[in-house]
Amino acid sequence: GDTQQAHVGDVTPGYVTQMLQFAIDFTEIQPDQTLVFAQIAAGGTGFANNRWNPGDDLYGAAVARANGVMARLKADNPSANVLFGGFLWQQGELDKNNPAYAGALDTMIAAIRADVTDAVINEGGKFCAEVLAPINLSGDQEGCARHEDGSVTTPKGFKEAFDKFREA
Repeated sequence: GDTQQAHVGDVTPGYVTQMLQFAIDFTEIQPDQTLVFAQIAAGGTGFANNRWNPGDDLYGAAVARANGVMARLKADNPSANVLFGGFLWQQGELDKNNPAYAGALDTMIAAIRADVTDAVINEGGKFCAEVLAPINLSGDQEGCARHEDGSVTTPKGFKEAFDKFREA
């Protein structure tokens, strides 16, 4: 479906994403909150090949998915205070050498703020631009590691970014 509650146990062994680690950390700190991901992913895509810029197909799909998920959550939970908090952007492999990457990301964030109609992301967008965007490329290059004991090591800077998110 269009909505997915993050379930920590539903993961392929040995495969860890930053989204999964975020869900693990979030649910440990805020166990009474429901976290929903509306995943849009397409490997080998980016700003450079015109897939994620405002007006491109994957950008449009992401905005439509976010708006659709918000509408469905509000319809299914009319008495709940349902808020859109932002996007977890895990993109960059195609754009790793793209000198226009930072500008394209800033443009996309500004467009998302306008296009996701149920967004309450002013501070979330600021957090993404100032805290997450600077570590996204290095995070894509370094990746996460899952250890034998089930623990996960995130790329440099991600724990500190999550701590800042939690404090906000």
